[in-house]
Amino acid sequence: MPITVRLEKDLVENFPVIGDLVKQGIREGFQQGIQEGKIEGVIEGRQESLIKILEIRFGEIEESLKERIKSIREVEKLNSLLASAIKVKDLQEFKEEILED
Repeated sequence: MPITVRLEKDLVENFPVIGDLVKQGIREGFQQGIQEGKIEGVIEGRQESLIKILEIRFGEIEESLKERIKSIREVEKLNSLLASAIKVKDLQEFKEEILED
């Protein structure tokens, strides 16, 4: 559960150390948000690429398989599945691999 802290402007202005700590906390929070956004972008990109490769190779794929791919949140697993999508001989072989988890 997030913790919310409200600081009065006078308190921050009169105690520079507190103001510096608040600014540092804001910067760190901002950097963490950027990093999480980048990771999320990588995951979504891998998911979309995986679906696209499967559709190019095997035609339209069922919605349940798309949803299964979109539920995978580990970059390394998605990378492994991208390689598999290129190597498998048919969609059934890919489905068997994705269900191994």
